Amino acid sequence: MTNKKKANKLVKITVASAIALSALAQPLGSFMTVKAAEAPVTTKAESKLLQSTGLKASVPVTLKNTQFTSTETSIPGWEIAPDGNLFGTPYDIGSKQSDGYFKMGNSDVAVKPDGQGGIQTKLPLGKTNGHVIRQTIDTIPGVTYTFNWTHKGISGGNYIADFLDFSRFYTQGMDDSAPTLRLNANVFQGVEQNKSASFMANSNKTAIALLFAVVNTEATVDPVIQFSNLSLTASATESIALPTISTVTDNDTVVTGTGEAGQNVKVTLADGSFRTGVVDEDGIFSIKILKQAKDKVIKVLLYDGQGNISPVASTTVISDVVAPPTINAVTSDDTTVKGTGVNGATVTLTIGSATYTGTVSGGEYSITIPKQSAGTVISAKESLNGRTSTSVNTTVTQGTVAAPTINTVTSDDTTVTGTGVKGAVVKLTIGGTNYTGIVDNDGKYSIVIPKQAFGTAIVANQTLNTKTSTNTVVSVTQGTVAAPTISAVTTDDTTVKGTGITGAVVTITIGSNTYTGAVTGGNYSITIPKQAAGTVISAKQTLNSKASASVTTTVVSTQTTLTANDFTIGADNYIRGTYTGSDVAKLAIEVNGVVQQKITATGSPYQYYAKGKVTAGTDQVYVITYNASGDQLKRVKVNVQTLTSGAITPATFYIGTDNYVTGTLTGDISKFSLTINGVETAKINVTTAPTFRYYANNLIRNLTDVVTVNGYDNAGKLLASKSVTVSKR
Repeated sequence: MTNKKKANKLVKITVASAIALSALAQPLGSFMTVKAAEAPVTTKAESKLLQSTGLKASVPVTLKNTQFTSTETSIPGWEIAPDGNLFGTPYDIGSKQSDGYFKMGNSDVAVKPDGQGGIQTKLPLGKTNGHVIRQTIDTIPGVTYTFNWTHKGISGGNYIADFLDFSRFYTQGMDDSAPTLRLNANVFQGVEQNKSASFMANSNKTAIALLFAVVNTEATVDPVIQFSNLSLTASATESIALPTISTVTDNDTVVTGTGEAGQNVKVTLADGSFRTGVVDEDGIFSIKILKQAKDKVIKVLLYDGQGNISPVASTTVISDVVAPPTINAVTSDDTTVKGTGVNGATVTLTIGSATYTGTVSGGEYSITIPKQSAGTVISAKESLNGRTSTSVNTTVTQGTVAAPTINTVTSDDTTVTGTGVKGAVVKLTIGGTNYTGIVDNDGKYSIVIPKQAFGTAIVANQTLNTKTSTNTVVSVTQGTVAAPTISAVTTDDTTVKGTGITGAVVTITIGSNTYTGAVTGGNYSITIPKQAAGTVISAKQTLNSKASASVTTTVVSTQTTLTANDFTIGADNYIRGTYTGSDVAKLAIEVNGVVQQKITATGSPYQYYAKGKVTAGTDQVYVITYNASGDQLKRVKVNVQTLTSGAITPATFYIGTDNYVTGTLTGDISKFSLTINGVETAKINVTTAPTFRYYANNLIRNLTDVVTVNGYDNAGKLLASKSVTVSKR
């Protein structure tokens, strides 16, 4: 560069500096040119605050859309406007151009947001007026805010060391008549610079703006500047006590609370709007608001306008009407009731005349109760901040039903008993057949069934309120086993025979020896050694591990015999018969299991006085012989008969007219027959006593036929026989 060019450049810089200094004194609307140096502008109050060494606290502040995202018709949160009043009318930016720029009204001024945290500004050549990118933020009077940004010249340089443009930061409170310049900076092409400016807010709304203006009159292309990395912070001295906020409902139009008297109050609503007021001398504030929706958050901060603030207090709007809680399903097994409700609310359960309470935490509650029976109604309501919801109800359903118990069932039983739940229906299943019964108030049941065979499975369950238990299964055990019988055993016998229960095992005991055998077809036969006369043999049978009582017999000599004649009650006084054997010393009769007096055997035949001892035809009577030692030798059954009588009177039988021989009968006659010409017809039962009739149409054909009618007792004894007169009409 020649000396002349250097001198010219120096002159230009000097002139530019002078012009820039004078420009700082210019009203914003009379912008001309800008100096090449930077000049932050700070008020006395701000300087005092910035020099303060008190404890600082960060203050929440919102700068919208620092990424500079855009739609086809707007840059949300930002306005582009001419320099001047920062609350003035902004440009109409129209629609986004194909190159990404928005044009300002009818001018050639344009901006291009990149959506990545930056925005480019473009001014037409030769235009020296300024423009601003602005945004209005919520502020707290007295709080210091710091705005940070980066600027860089993109194109349009080659004027005084590539000096391209101005970059100024302005603020304006909503009560200010004009903006205040906070920082004046120069933009150089290709140079990226980080800038920062602080200001003390003097109102609750403050407009902030970055000004861009062209001073390079020698530029050959439209000057383009990029602003990026925008951020805003705030700090104050946290020296005012935390305020309190009373509960706010969705029906309230006033926010009340307490705080330090005389301090300013800022109430910030969920939509970002705010209301202000002052804490009165009693330490109470009351600020009108619009109704807020439930769950919206309201914040309250106190400030003195001198940079001192309180911590932020907040409250969540609650419903003016407390919603009823929910109740989860409750069964008869449950000992807790659960559900959902409003956090902090007290839930009250009502069951009959009893109440139970719990607190909602995390939106849920759990309250302990005693177990309830199915069908019980449980009512629930919740209370919060003096308000109580309506009630909701649930009905207890049946829980798990325990299986019933079954008492032991034997093959003798015709009832099944056990325990269950009061009122439940117990069902027994045996094979494919069901039997049911109800559990009584004592928790017991009894159900009639047919006798069942050993080992039969009985399945039981119970149902209550449509809920059925699991099954209980028992197997039928063996009931009482009847004693077997033993046939007479003589001194010659090598087997003991008798009857028993098919499948049972019979055990014969002789002295200390035992012999066993199985019952087949109702009979058994067990081999034993020959036994001496008078030996006692006992027998019992075992079935399914259950043993019967024992029966005994005494071995008799083979030389002994014994007979007994029939005994007719009312006709005979003695039971008579015969015996053989020299061992016979005594005789006795046994009536219905009771042995009567033994008498001396004086010889055969014998007689035993039985009148008055045998009194009924059903009596079981035996004659028994004994040896001199009293051992039983023989035992024989007596056929007991009763004395029967009867009369029969036939009517005349007319050939060709009558079909039946008829008449009357009396006494013990139970069967009757006809004898025709010496041939007896079949005996038939008396069914129409005291009359009878016998069909004879094809039996009596001639007047010369000899006919009699015969009457018999149950034993077949002939009691009466009468002639029938045969005639013809």
